[in-house]
Amino acid sequence: MAVQRRRFAAQFKARWRWRPSRDNEPWLLLYPTFAFLGSEVYTKSSVILGAQNMVNENLTANEIAKKILPSLEAAVAIMPDGFYDSSKYTTSGANGDNCLCHPITLGVLFKALSALDKVAHVGIDVHLNRGPDKKYQPDLVGFQKELTHVVYLDFESPNSSDARIPVKDVEPYLRWKQAAGGAAPYIVVTSLPDKEAPKWQLGYTAAGGYNAEHKGKKKDIIKNPFSYWSKAWRVAMEKEKLDLSTVAFINIDVKEVKLWHPSSYG
Repeated sequence: MAVQRRRFAAQFKARWRWRPSRDNEPWLLLYPTFAFLGSEVYTKSSVILGAQNMVNENLTANEIAKKILPSLEAAVAIMPDGFYDSSKYTTSGANGDNCLCHPITLGVLFKALSALDKVAHVGIDVHLNRGPDKKYQPDLVGFQKELTHVVYLDFESPNSSDARIPVKDVEPYLRWKQAAGGAAPYIVVTSLPDKEAPKWQLGYTAAGGYNAEHKGKKKDIIKNPFSYWSKAWRVAMEKEKLDLSTVAFINIDVKEVKLWHPSSYG
């Protein structure tokens, strides 16, 4: 499996082709999309175009999130124990094949977006660029046939569902939205147990790390990771006065999935 991944990664890297557009417009990136789901590779060709403001505003973030919930719930229900409530599947083991939470869940979300009526293509690791500090790189983008943006989505596994959500996910989306003069809805999918989680980890607490301000709070986090971090996100985003009107949040709670919003917690 590890050998197959390295080989595929090398093939994928070789297919990247950047082409600068004229007059300092954003760059154009062409590549075939892919997603891992178990040992299979699902492909759906698409062209990732960041040079124009192509936005579809027919569906809200919550409406799209509700549409993908059933397929995500079905997949989450059959994942192995520890998949979303420990670091077992987010760290490399002796065979190097244990970092499966992120790629497998992205595969599930890829299929869920592909099934939406308005989505003709799904792009993975999409690079959108409108100049310095206006770059946006969501995990997945759903496109209409004409390559209009339908939805952006990011997934955070147990080792990244922490203080970085506002800074790493939400703020880049909002900067892109402002620079583009509008943007499609955005969905953030996190992985936080809404109950006590004795095996939960807290990393990146060194000076300058994402979680430096939360150093020494592991005991509080273990009591209920979702409660702790949802409150932290609400406080951080209210402080920055972030506009979440086009953002939806989905949380994977071990074997359950729910749609929620920071304004309702903490």
